[in-house]
Amino acid sequence: MESVFFKVNGQEDVTFDGKLVAHVHDSDSDVSRAVYETPKGNWFYTESDNENVLLRSIVIENKSKEELIKILKFTDLAKVIYSQLGIETTKKLDI
Repeated sequence: MESVFFKVNGQEDVTFDGKLVAHVHDSDSDVSRAVYETPKGNWFYTESDNENVLLRSIVIENKSKEELIKILKFTDLAKVIYSQLGIETTKKLDI
C-alpha cells in the first residue's frame, strides 16, 4: 500500500492508503477512472482530471463486485476496469 493524494476544489484535499488495482483514462473527457484497494478490504473508486483534482469518489465496501457494476454500468471504460479486476460481466445464454 502507498499513500495516495488528491486535490479537491473548494474542499479539503484527500489522502488515504491504498493500492491501485485498476485504471483507465478517457481521452475524450480527459478524466481518469481508478480503483484502489484499501487496507480495510474496500475499494475506493475515483474520477480525476489531468491535474489530479478529484472529481468524484465512492467507497465500495467489502470490494462488492455487484455494487461496482451498479455504479459503473456497462460502458466501454467500465469494462476495461472490470477486466483489470478480473470481474466477468459477460452474460452467458443457455439456449
